[in-house]
Amino acid sequence: MKDCKKLTKWIAIGVITIVFIGMLVSRVVDLFDEPDTQQQPLAVHTQVVKEGDLKSEAMLTGSIEGATSSIISSPISGQVVQIYVDDGSMVSVGDPLFKLDTVELNNVVIAANNALYQVEAKYDQANTNFHRYETLVRQGAISQQQMDAARTDLIAAQTEVDSARANVSTAAKRVDDATVRASSDGVVANRNLTIGQNVGAGVQVMTVEAISTVNAVIQIPQKWMKDIKIGDTVDITIDTYPNRVFKGTISVINPVAGVENRMFRVKVTIPNSEGLIKPGMFVSVKMTDETPVKAIMVPKTAIVQEKGLSYIFVVDGNQAKRVSVEVGELQADNIQIVKGLNVGDRIILDQTDRLQDKALISWKEEG
Repeated sequence: MKDCKKLTKWIAIGVITIVFIGMLVSRVVDLFDEPDTQQQPLAVHTQVVKEGDLKSEAMLTGSIEGATSSIISSPISGQVVQIYVDDGSMVSVGDPLFKLDTVELNNVVIAANNALYQVEAKYDQANTNFHRYETLVRQGAISQQQMDAARTDLIAAQTEVDSARANVSTAAKRVDDATVRASSDGVVANRNLTIGQNVGAGVQVMTVEAISTVNAVIQIPQKWMKDIKIGDTVDITIDTYPNRVFKGTISVINPVAGVENRMFRVKVTIPNSEGLIKPGMFVSVKMTDETPVKAIMVPKTAIVQEKGLSYIFVVDGNQAKRVSVEVGELQADNIQIVKGLNVGDRIILDQTDRLQDKALISWKEEG
Protein backbone atom coordinates (compact mmCIF):
# COMPACT_ATOMS: atom_id res chain seq x y z
CA MET A 1 0.00 0.00 0.00
CA LYS A 2 2.90 2.25 0.91
CA ASP A 3 4.59 1.54 -2.45
CA CYS A 4 1.40 2.35 -4.29
CA LYS A 5 1.21 5.77 -2.67
CA LYS A 6 4.84 6.42 -3.52
CA LEU A 7 4.25 5.55 -7.17
CA THR A 8 1.20 7.81 -7.33
CA LYS A 9 3.28 10.67 -5.93
CA TRP A 10 5.98 10.28 -8.60
CA ILE A 11 3.39 10.08 -11.35
CA ALA A 12 1.85 13.34 -10.15
CA ILE A 13 5.24 15.01 -10.08
CA GLY A 14 5.96 13.78 -13.63
CA VAL A 15 2.65 15.10 -14.91
CA ILE A 16 3.22 18.47 -13.26
CA THR A 17 6.74 18.62 -14.79
CA ILE A 18 5.47 17.77 -18.28
CA VAL A 19 2.72 20.41 -18.02
CA PHE A 20 5.24 23.00 -16.86
CA ILE A 21 7.65 22.20 -19.72
CA GLY A 22 4.77 22.37 -22.19
CA MET A 23 3.72 25.76 -20.90
CA LEU A 24 7.33 26.98 -21.12
CA VAL A 25 7.76 25.77 -24.70
CA SER A 26 4.44 27.33 -25.69
CA ARG A 27 5.54 30.64 -24.23
CA VAL A 28 8.83 30.56 -26.11
CA VAL A 29 7.03 29.82 -29.37
CA ASP A 30 4.62 32.66 -28.70
CA LEU A 31 7.55 34.98 -28.13
CA PHE A 32 9.00 34.09 -31.55
CA ASP A 33 5.64 34.40 -33.28
CA GLU A 34 4.69 37.62 -31.56
CA PRO A 35 5.36 40.73 -33.67
CA ASP A 36 8.22 42.89 -32.48
CA THR A 37 6.31 45.87 -31.29
CA GLN A 38 9.63 47.41 -30.33
CA GLN A 39 11.04 47.37 -33.96
CA GLN A 40 13.23 50.44 -34.55
CA PRO A 41 12.24 52.51 -37.63
CA LEU A 42 14.94 52.95 -40.30
CA ALA A 43 16.23 56.50 -40.60
CA VAL A 44 16.11 57.75 -44.20
CA HIS A 45 16.41 60.99 -46.14
CA THR A 46 13.57 62.07 -48.39
CA GLN A 47 12.75 64.57 -51.09
CA VAL A 48 9.47 65.95 -52.38
CA VAL A 49 8.92 65.25 -56.07
CA LYS A 50 8.90 68.36 -58.26
CA GLU A 51 8.95 69.09 -61.95
CA GLY A 52 12.20 70.23 -63.48
CA ASP A 53 13.61 71.18 -66.87
CA LEU A 54 14.66 68.26 -69.06
CA LYS A 55 16.94 68.80 -72.02
CA SER A 56 16.80 65.66 -74.08
CA GLU A 57 20.22 64.19 -74.75
CA ALA A 58 21.40 61.25 -76.78
CA MET A 59 24.78 59.65 -77.40
CA LEU A 60 24.85 58.48 -81.00
CA THR A 61 27.61 56.26 -82.28
CA GLY A 62 29.37 56.51 -85.59
CA SER A 63 32.71 55.99 -87.30
CA ILE A 64 35.44 58.19 -88.71
CA GLU A 65 36.07 58.67 -92.42
CA GLY A 66 38.75 60.72 -94.10
CA ALA A 67 37.52 64.02 -95.50
CA THR A 68 38.50 62.58 -98.87
CA SER A 69 39.47 59.02 -99.67
CA SER A 70 41.48 58.50 -102.84
CA ILE A 71 41.35 55.00 -104.27
CA ILE A 72 44.79 54.09 -105.60
CA SER A 73 45.13 51.78 -108.58
CA SER A 74 47.55 51.41 -111.46
CA PRO A 75 46.49 52.82 -114.83
CA ILE A 76 48.39 50.01 -116.54
CA SER A 77 49.00 46.32 -115.89
CA GLY A 78 52.40 45.12 -114.78
CA GLN A 79 54.62 43.57 -112.15
CA VAL A 80 55.42 45.48 -108.95
CA VAL A 81 59.17 46.07 -108.57
CA GLN A 82 59.22 48.71 -105.84
CA ILE A 83 56.93 49.89 -103.03
CA TYR A 84 57.62 53.23 -101.35
CA VAL A 85 54.92 53.33 -98.64
CA ASP A 86 53.21 51.23 -96.02
CA ASP A 87 49.96 51.57 -94.08
CA GLY A 88 50.15 54.74 -92.03
CA SER A 89 52.69 56.50 -94.27
CA MET A 90 52.00 60.21 -94.69
CA VAL A 91 52.17 61.34 -98.31
CA SER A 92 51.75 64.55 -100.30
CA VAL A 93 50.41 65.06 -103.81
CA GLY A 94 52.88 63.63 -106.33
CA ASP A 95 54.78 61.39 -103.91
CA PRO A 96 55.59 57.97 -105.45
CA LEU A 97 53.64 55.07 -103.96
CA PHE A 98 54.85 52.08 -105.99
CA LYS A 99 56.50 51.25 -109.31
CA LEU A 100 55.91 48.62 -111.99
CA ASP A 101 58.51 46.95 -114.19
CA THR A 102 59.41 49.28 -117.12
CA VAL A 103 61.76 47.13 -119.25
CA GLU A 104 59.21 46.37 -121.94
CA LEU A 105 57.76 49.86 -121.69
CA ASN A 106 61.16 51.44 -122.28
CA ASN A 107 61.67 49.17 -125.30
CA VAL A 108 58.39 50.46 -126.71
CA VAL A 109 59.67 54.02 -126.22
CA ILE A 110 62.88 53.19 -128.12
CA ALA A 111 60.92 51.61 -130.97
CA ALA A 112 58.55 54.59 -131.13
CA ASN A 113 61.47 57.02 -131.27
CA ASN A 114 63.10 55.03 -134.07
CA ALA A 115 59.88 55.12 -136.05
CA LEU A 116 59.70 58.85 -135.47
CA TYR A 117 63.23 59.37 -136.80
CA GLN A 118 62.31 57.47 -139.98
CA VAL A 119 59.16 59.46 -140.73
CA GLU A 120 60.92 62.73 -139.87
CA ALA A 121 63.57 61.88 -142.49
CA LYS A 122 60.82 61.08 -144.95
CA TYR A 123 59.16 64.39 -144.10
CA ASP A 124 62.41 66.31 -144.63
CA GLN A 125 62.78 64.72 -148.07
CA ALA A 126 59.16 65.49 -148.98
CA ASN A 127 59.59 69.09 -147.76
CA THR A 128 62.76 69.53 -149.83
CA ASN A 129 61.05 68.14 -152.93
CA PHE A 130 58.04 70.39 -152.42
CA HIS A 131 60.12 73.58 -152.26
CA ARG A 132 62.23 72.49 -155.27
CA TYR A 133 59.08 71.80 -157.26
CA GLU A 134 57.78 75.27 -156.37
CA THR A 135 60.78 76.76 -158.18
CA LEU A 136 60.50 74.40 -161.11
CA VAL A 137 56.79 75.03 -161.66
CA ARG A 138 57.43 78.78 -161.79
CA GLN A 139 60.10 78.12 -164.42
CA GLY A 140 57.73 75.92 -166.37
CA ALA A 141 60.07 72.96 -165.96
CA ILE A 142 57.39 70.74 -164.44
CA SER A 143 53.66 70.53 -164.67
CA GLN A 144 51.17 71.70 -162.09
CA GLN A 145 50.15 68.06 -161.63
CA GLN A 146 53.66 67.16 -160.48
CA MET A 147 53.56 70.11 -158.09
CA ASP A 148 50.26 68.90 -156.60
CA ALA A 149 51.69 65.40 -156.14
CA ALA A 150 54.65 66.87 -154.22
CA ARG A 151 52.27 68.79 -151.99
CA THR A 152 50.30 65.60 -151.28
CA ASP A 153 53.51 63.74 -150.40
CA LEU A 154 54.47 66.52 -147.98
CA ILE A 155 51.06 66.45 -146.26
CA ALA A 156 51.22 62.64 -145.94
CA ALA A 157 54.72 62.86 -144.47
CA GLN A 158 53.54 65.46 -141.94
CA THR A 159 50.69 63.19 -140.92
CA GLU A 160 53.08 60.30 -140.38
CA VAL A 161 55.34 62.50 -138.26
CA ASP A 162 52.37 63.60 -136.11
CA SER A 163 51.29 59.99 -135.57
CA ALA A 164 54.83 58.89 -134.71
CA ARG A 165 55.19 61.71 -132.20
CA ALA A 166 51.87 60.71 -130.61
CA ASN A 167 53.16 57.13 -130.33
CA VAL A 168 56.33 58.36 -128.62
CA SER A 169 54.26 60.45 -126.20
CA THR A 170 51.97 57.52 -125.41
CA ALA A 171 54.89 55.17 -124.83
CA ALA A 172 56.65 57.72 -122.60
CA LYS A 173 53.45 58.25 -120.61
CA ARG A 174 53.14 54.52 -119.97
CA VAL A 175 56.64 54.55 -118.56
CA ASP A 176 55.66 57.47 -116.34
CA ASP A 177 52.42 55.71 -115.36
CA ALA A 178 54.49 52.77 -114.13
CA THR A 179 55.35 54.94 -111.11
CA VAL A 180 52.02 55.44 -109.34
CA ARG A 181 51.86 58.66 -107.33
CA ALA A 182 49.59 60.10 -104.64
CA SER A 183 46.78 62.24 -106.01
CA SER A 184 46.10 63.93 -102.65
CA ASP A 185 47.70 64.62 -99.29
CA GLY A 186 46.93 62.11 -96.57
CA VAL A 187 47.80 58.82 -94.94
CA VAL A 188 48.13 55.48 -96.73
CA ALA A 189 45.61 52.83 -95.71
CA ASN A 190 44.54 49.33 -96.74
CA ARG A 191 47.72 48.63 -98.71
CA ASN A 192 47.31 45.34 -100.58
CA LEU A 193 50.53 45.11 -102.51
CA THR A 194 53.75 43.05 -102.48
CA ILE A 195 56.96 43.04 -104.50
CA GLY A 196 56.60 40.78 -107.54
CA GLN A 197 52.82 40.96 -107.57
CA ASN A 198 51.15 41.38 -110.94
CA VAL A 199 48.47 44.06 -110.77
CA GLY A 200 45.78 44.74 -113.30
CA ALA A 201 44.87 48.15 -114.59
CA GLY A 202 42.20 49.78 -112.42
CA VAL A 203 42.46 47.28 -109.53
CA GLN A 204 42.45 49.01 -106.11
CA VAL A 205 45.66 48.34 -104.17
CA MET A 206 45.47 51.00 -101.41
CA THR A 207 43.79 54.26 -100.42
CA VAL A 208 45.08 57.65 -99.37
CA GLU A 209 42.91 59.16 -96.65
CA ALA A 210 42.99 62.93 -96.17
CA ILE A 211 43.00 63.38 -92.39
CA SER A 212 43.84 67.05 -91.74
CA THR A 213 40.08 67.14 -91.29
CA VAL A 214 37.95 64.04 -90.84
CA ASN A 215 34.26 63.24 -90.83
CA ALA A 216 32.30 61.42 -88.15
CA VAL A 217 29.47 59.64 -89.94
CA ILE A 218 26.46 58.99 -87.71
CA GLN A 219 22.88 57.83 -88.09
CA ILE A 220 20.35 60.18 -86.49
CA PRO A 221 16.78 59.17 -85.53
CA GLN A 222 13.90 61.13 -86.99
CA LYS A 223 13.06 62.80 -83.63
CA TRP A 224 16.35 64.71 -83.70
CA MET A 225 16.08 66.07 -87.23
CA LYS A 226 14.18 69.16 -86.10
CA ASP A 227 17.00 70.03 -83.70
CA ILE A 228 19.96 70.00 -86.09
CA LYS A 229 21.13 72.08 -89.01
CA ILE A 230 24.28 72.46 -91.04
CA GLY A 231 26.81 74.51 -89.09
CA ASP A 232 25.75 73.29 -85.63
CA THR A 233 28.58 72.37 -83.26
CA VAL A 234 28.49 69.04 -81.43
CA ASP A 235 30.69 67.30 -78.85
CA ILE A 236 32.49 64.13 -79.92
CA THR A 237 34.21 61.57 -77.72
CA ILE A 238 36.50 58.73 -78.75
CA ASP A 239 37.32 55.73 -76.58
CA THR A 240 41.00 56.07 -77.46
CA TYR A 241 41.08 59.51 -75.82
CA PRO A 242 38.65 59.16 -72.88
CA ASN A 243 39.58 62.46 -71.23
CA ARG A 244 39.22 64.61 -74.32
CA VAL A 245 36.20 66.12 -76.05
CA PHE A 246 36.53 67.03 -79.73
CA LYS A 247 34.42 69.72 -81.37
CA GLY A 248 32.78 68.97 -84.68
CA THR A 249 30.55 70.87 -87.10
CA ILE A 250 27.61 69.32 -88.91
CA SER A 251 28.52 69.60 -92.59
CA VAL A 252 26.19 67.19 -94.41
CA ILE A 253 22.61 66.10 -93.65
CA ASN A 254 21.16 63.47 -95.93
CA PRO A 255 17.57 64.58 -96.60
CA VAL A 256 16.36 61.01 -97.17
CA ALA A 257 16.06 58.40 -94.41
CA GLY A 258 17.63 54.98 -94.85
CA VAL A 259 15.19 52.37 -96.12
CA GLU A 260 16.18 49.76 -93.55
CA ASN A 261 16.50 51.75 -90.32
CA ARG A 262 14.58 54.96 -91.14
CA MET A 263 17.51 57.02 -89.86
CA PHE A 264 19.28 59.95 -91.47
CA ARG A 265 22.97 59.89 -92.38
CA VAL A 266 24.82 62.93 -91.06
CA LYS A 267 28.47 63.95 -91.41
CA VAL A 268 30.22 65.93 -88.70
CA THR A 269 33.50 67.53 -89.79
CA ILE A 270 36.28 67.55 -87.17
CA PRO A 271 39.59 69.45 -87.39
CA ASN A 272 42.44 66.97 -87.04
CA SER A 273 45.66 68.96 -87.37
CA GLU A 274 47.34 66.70 -84.80
CA GLY A 275 46.42 63.59 -86.76
CA LEU A 276 45.06 61.89 -83.63
CA ILE A 277 41.77 60.79 -85.16
CA LYS A 278 42.12 57.91 -87.60
CA PRO A 279 39.65 56.66 -90.22
CA GLY A 280 37.72 53.68 -88.90
CA MET A 281 37.68 54.80 -85.25
CA PHE A 282 34.34 54.52 -83.46
CA VAL A 283 33.04 57.75 -81.95
CA SER A 284 30.17 58.95 -79.79
CA VAL A 285 28.40 62.18 -80.69
CA LYS A 286 26.41 63.95 -78.00
CA MET A 287 23.14 65.48 -79.19
CA THR A 288 21.28 67.94 -76.94
CA ASP A 289 17.81 69.39 -77.40
CA GLU A 290 18.28 73.00 -76.31
CA THR A 291 14.51 73.47 -75.80
CA PRO A 292 13.76 72.05 -72.32
CA VAL A 293 10.49 70.36 -71.38
CA LYS A 294 8.93 69.95 -67.93
CA ALA A 295 9.43 66.50 -66.45
CA ILE A 296 9.61 64.69 -63.12
CA MET A 297 13.30 64.22 -62.34
CA VAL A 298 14.65 62.27 -59.38
CA PRO A 299 18.16 61.28 -58.27
CA LYS A 300 19.13 58.12 -60.11
CA THR A 301 20.41 56.64 -56.83
CA ALA A 302 16.79 56.44 -55.61
CA ILE A 303 15.94 53.90 -58.30
CA VAL A 304 15.91 50.20 -57.37
CA GLN A 305 16.40 47.75 -60.24
CA GLU A 306 15.04 44.24 -59.93
CA LYS A 307 14.68 41.70 -62.74
CA GLY A 308 14.70 44.40 -65.36
CA LEU A 309 12.02 46.48 -63.63
CA SER A 310 12.44 49.81 -61.84
CA TYR A 311 11.04 50.68 -58.42
CA ILE A 312 11.20 53.58 -56.02
CA PHE A 313 10.25 53.89 -52.34
CA VAL A 314 7.85 56.65 -51.28
CA VAL A 315 6.80 57.75 -47.81
CA ASP A 316 3.40 56.40 -46.75
CA GLY A 317 2.77 57.65 -43.21
CA ASN A 318 5.51 56.07 -41.12
CA GLN A 319 6.18 53.33 -43.66
CA ALA A 320 8.07 52.91 -46.93
CA LYS A 321 5.92 51.99 -49.89
CA ARG A 322 7.49 50.41 -52.95
CA VAL A 323 6.02 51.62 -56.26
CA SER A 324 6.78 50.55 -59.81
CA VAL A 325 8.02 53.33 -62.09
CA GLU A 326 8.86 53.79 -65.75
CA VAL A 327 12.11 55.65 -66.27
CA GLY A 328 13.03 57.91 -69.18
CA GLU A 329 16.10 59.93 -70.07
CA LEU A 330 19.17 60.26 -67.91
CA GLN A 331 20.46 63.78 -67.32
CA ALA A 332 23.62 64.14 -65.23
CA ASP A 333 22.80 62.57 -61.80
CA ASN A 334 19.05 62.64 -62.30
CA ILE A 335 16.68 60.42 -64.23
CA GLN A 336 13.28 61.13 -65.70
CA ILE A 337 10.26 59.33 -64.27
CA VAL A 338 7.76 58.86 -67.07
CA LYS A 339 5.15 56.95 -65.07
CA GLY A 340 4.55 55.95 -61.45
CA LEU A 341 5.18 59.19 -59.51
CA ASN A 342 3.24 62.41 -59.08
CA VAL A 343 4.35 65.89 -58.16
CA GLY A 344 4.20 66.17 -54.35
CA ASP A 345 5.09 62.54 -53.63
CA ARG A 346 7.84 62.19 -51.05
CA ILE A 347 10.52 59.75 -52.23
CA ILE A 348 13.20 58.01 -50.15
CA LEU A 349 16.73 58.81 -51.31
CA ASP A 350 18.89 56.35 -49.39
CA GLN A 351 18.90 53.02 -47.55
CA THR A 352 17.07 51.52 -50.53
CA ASP A 353 19.10 48.32 -50.27
CA ARG A 354 17.76 47.79 -46.72
CA LEU A 355 14.16 48.82 -47.32
CA GLN A 356 11.21 46.53 -47.84
CA ASP A 357 7.63 47.33 -48.66
CA LYS A 358 5.81 48.59 -45.52
CA ALA A 359 9.02 48.88 -43.52
CA LEU A 360 8.89 51.36 -40.63
CA ILE A 361 10.89 54.52 -41.26
CA SER A 362 11.77 57.82 -39.72
CA TRP A 363 12.53 60.42 -42.35
CA LYS A 364 14.36 63.67 -42.71
CA GLU A 365 13.68 66.03 -45.58
CA GLU A 366 16.58 66.96 -47.87
CA GLY A 367 16.99 70.65 -48.63
